[in-house]
Amino acid sequence: MVTSEFTINILNKYSNLYFIKSSYKLKKARFIYQLELEKLNKIIYYEREYRNFLKKKMKIRSIDINVWTNYQSFITCLYNLINHHKEQVKKSKIKLNIELNNWKKEKKKLNAFDILKIRHKINKRTLKNRILQKQMDEISSKMYIRGIKS
Repeated sequence: MVTSEFTINILNKYSNLYFIKSSYKLKKARFIYQLELEKLNKIIYYEREYRNFLKKKMKIRSIDINVWTNYQSFITCLYNLINHHKEQVKKSKIKLNIELNNWKKEKKKLNAFDILKIRHKINKRTLKNRILQKQMDEISSKMYIRGIKS
């Protein structure tokens, strides 16, 4: 009886530790995902602003071919950077989903061990009550027998 209670407590303790680690990893994955998403949105915004700036400049006056080439090459670099960051966002989203699933598994384990711990306490209390009831029955039957003999 003591061994199983000790075992359940140890399993519950380790399950709680794994749950805490999993929570930390999930928090970190969410932070990284949000960071990557913010970076992507900033780059997209910057690229749009740059294109709009270029359009306005072209409406006002003509642009030299060398300047146009530089602008175009910079916009191409931004476009490539956007695609790269889209991939980073996808990877961090996948990592976030993996960590979320791990967190859910650890939460289920922790809940299962908590339930086992509660059931063990209930069974222990029930056993104590049965023993107490048996002792009370024995005492009352002895008193009844003494009453008959007298």
